Amino acid sequence: MAKRTCVKCGKEKELEGGKICEKGHFVCSSCKSGYGFFGNADLSKCPVCKTKLT
Repeated sequence: MAKRTCVKCGKEKELEGGKICEKGHFVCSSCKSGYGFFGNADLSKCPVCKTKLT
């Protein structure tokens, strides 16, 4: 499977489960999920350019 470097953790990870923003920055599956104030919350914006993650 294809791999890219995650902009959040800096590690080379597989694309499966990750997200890419409108400008092409990749966030891996581990970094896109986290814990928000009310429980699990996925990142919705790119940590680099603040555009929407899809």
